[in-house]
Amino acid sequence: MITKSFNFRLMTESDFPLMFDWLNRPHVAEIWDGPMTQNQVIERYKKNIQDPNIFCFIVEYKNKPIGYIQNYNANLVGDGWWPGEPKGTWGVDQFIGEEDLIGKGLGSLFVQEFSDQMLNSSQVNRVITDPAPQNSKAIRAYEKAGFTKLGIIQTPDGPAQLMEKSRNEKV
Repeated sequence: MITKSFNFRLMTESDFPLMFDWLNRPHVAEIWDGPMTQNQVIERYKKNIQDPNIFCFIVEYKNKPIGYIQNYNANLVGDGWWPGEPKGTWGVDQFIGEEDLIGKGLGSLFVQEFSDQMLNSSQVNRVITDPAPQNSKAIRAYEKAGFTKLGIIQTPDGPAQLMEKSRNEKV
């Protein structure tokens, strides 16, 4: 039986080799800007961990790194993302890096735990995410974690299924 016992550890530069490995695995590369070179990983994630509006975490389960999750203040990230989102809206994105853990329900559990923790903050009223419309596994995992579909939107990366979880929808 899987229990909710995840650790969300802030990512550091020492995690870049692990991120490089995960981002170049086929199951991650197809959904997460991959494959990437080592320099691309370093450049992107060094920038992200220094950005005061983005928080990058390594997800650990039973003291083992299993994936990545990030959250960000939606109305402050810029670059064409989330224009006009009200204060208190935060975004979340994630992936499971270890292939042998796919399809076991861990993704929806750690997203639920992480998003519930976010919604316990007075700064967060709503959590949004935007999986690709064809990524039915991610959409189902977010639904299991308490997110609801709002519709297809256009993002800088193309069409996405906008989903939300708000304080009054916490599971």
